[in-house]
Amino acid sequence: MILHEPEIKKAGEEITISSRVEINSPNTKGRLKSLWVKVPEGQGAFISDYSNGFAVALLFLAMNLGEDLEIRGKMSPRLLFGMMEFQKCFKLWFSETLRKIIDIQCEKLIPQTQENNTMINACAFSGGVDSFYTLWSHLPGKEKLDGFQISHALFVGGVSSPTLEDEETYKLSKLSYEKVTQKLNVKLLTAETNFKEAILDKVSKNLAYGTSLIGTILILSQKFSHFYISSGYPYQTPFIEGTNFRTDHLLSTESLELINDGASVSRLQKTAVIAQWPETFSHLRVCWHSIPDMGFNNCCRCAKCIRTMVSLSLLGALSKYPTFPKPLRRRDILNARFLSDGDRYFIHEIIDYAASEGRADVAFYLRCALWLSSVSKWLKQKAPALHQALCTLLGKKTSGQEISEGN
Repeated sequence: MILHEPEIKKAGEEITISSRVEINSPNTKGRLKSLWVKVPEGQGAFISDYSNGFAVALLFLAMNLGEDLEIRGKMSPRLLFGMMEFQKCFKLWFSETLRKIIDIQCEKLIPQTQENNTMINACAFSGGVDSFYTLWSHLPGKEKLDGFQISHALFVGGVSSPTLEDEETYKLSKLSYEKVTQKLNVKLLTAETNFKEAILDKVSKNLAYGTSLIGTILILSQKFSHFYISSGYPYQTPFIEGTNFRTDHLLSTESLELINDGASVSRLQKTAVIAQWPETFSHLRVCWHSIPDMGFNNCCRCAKCIRTMVSLSLLGALSKYPTFPKPLRRRDILNARFLSDGDRYFIHEIIDYAASEGRADVAFYLRCALWLSSVSKWLKQKAPALHQALCTLLGKKTSGQEISEGN
């Protein structure tokens, strides 16, 4: 696999950084022609002319195909060293998907330096619980160390939700995040990329998310000193995704330190913190779904929405959030499908909190939802007709009574 030197082109008010890719595997030959990142013209000073970001974005695809990687552009020696250790970790964790630890060849190994000692600290921002918590934690006034205070936030279309295909929701999200960051005296940077889309048919979305996000950060790393990536899980969990506290730092360069942030607290604890922060009330978006006419709002019915709404409700804060426009009912909890290990982990955390706060009703509905999710998953695979009948029955018979807020 050959990664050619990056090209930087300006068209109108937009700059595109792209790198041509040659893949040898017969099944994928010609499928991926180039990787690209697009940014507004005003962000040109952040663009790095290194191949660092493109190499990271391609890494899992190359491992999946078993193709060594030849890089024709400049590479950071520190990053190249870290990528080898990064591969060893993920090969242990995802040996079926990532077939081989690949060899990476690059003739132009040049340490990446930062111009004018800019010392800009930024964070990835998607408008969800984790990214709001990271932003809050490192704002001036909260973060005591000057060299680690956040002044910029990066929202990446094509990696974070919503998808670029849902142009309306994507634009509304940018407008919303611009409002809240401007109020906080934080500069919002935006980017669009095909990194995630380019490898999704070979690796899972959770893996693709990590290298796509970090790859974009590296493309725009010319003025960054520290960059915070919000941790999706606390330290005590065994869950591994493409970005995590175990390996993110390995993809740092000589001038940029990547910091996985927030793993010392649980998702519920993060939710409790931001629920006291008015700046989040009109801007919190956790939903992965984009539904016509939904606009910026959360769908209020998917598993991620339900667990966030239940948490906010238990904390007495759900009514503060107009981005969750639909009521939280018993029926909605029971009809939610908590199928991933991560979803189930978070639900158990919420069950424990509900029980400790005397909300046996909420704990009961969540336990029922977990059981129904397991049964539904089995029936969908083994008896589709019976699965459909169960879903129909639940929709008709489950109580539509709203869950009361607070404890």
